[in-house]
Amino acid sequence: MPSELPIHLAGESLRKAVQKYYALKEKDPQTSHNQRINKVAVQFDLSPLQCDFLSRHLHKNPSHNDNEK
Repeated sequence: MPSELPIHLAGESLRKAVQKYYALKEKDPQTSHNQRINKVAVQFDLSPLQCDFLSRHLHKNPSHNDNEK
């Protein structure tokens, strides 16, 4: 197997998408949940299933920093 093949770990796109989602939320809290989901979906080429998962998960957990404030 050639060593030049890209290695894509399962879930890496989702992990990066979640990080970007929270970065977008922090940068501009006025954007809607759906706008942020759409931005990360396009940026990380997420499938409809991944988008649905993120949307449901992040909607249930609106902010990962709520306990710190």
